[in-house]
Amino acid sequence: MTLQEKLKQEIISMAFCVTGLSFILISFYIIMDKCNLSVMMGMVIGGAASIGNFILNVYTVQHSVKFDKQKASRIILLSKVIRMFLMGFIAYYILLVPLLHDFTGILALFFPQITRAFLYLIKTED
Repeated sequence: MTLQEKLKQEIISMAFCVTGLSFILISFYIIMDKCNLSVMMGMVIGGAASIGNFILNVYTVQHSVKFDKQKASRIILLSKVIRMFLMGFIAYYILLVPLLHDFTGILALFFPQITRAFLYLIKTED
C-alpha cells in the first residue's frame, strides 16, 4: 500500500469514527427526548470542522516531508497555529449562532482527538 493510499484510508476511517461518535451523541439526545434541529446542526458543523481540521493536518504533514527537518518542523508548527485559530473561530461561531447547539457543536470538534485516544488505548503491539 502506498503512502497516498494509507493517508486516504486514515482520513476515511477518521471520518467514519467522527460520524459514529456523532450518531452515538445524537442517540443520547433522542433517548433523552431533547433532540431538535439545533442539536443536529451543531453536530454537523462541529463534525465537519473537525474532519476538515484532520484533513488539513494530514496533508500538511505529507507536504512537509519534502523539505529538510528544520523547515518541515516550521511548516508543521505554522499549520498547527493556523488550525488552532481556525478551530477557535469555529467554536466562537458555534457559541454565537443561536441555531447551533453549543455542547454538541463544541464536543464534535474534539471527536478526532477522542478517537485517537481510544485507538491508542486499545492498540495491540504488532
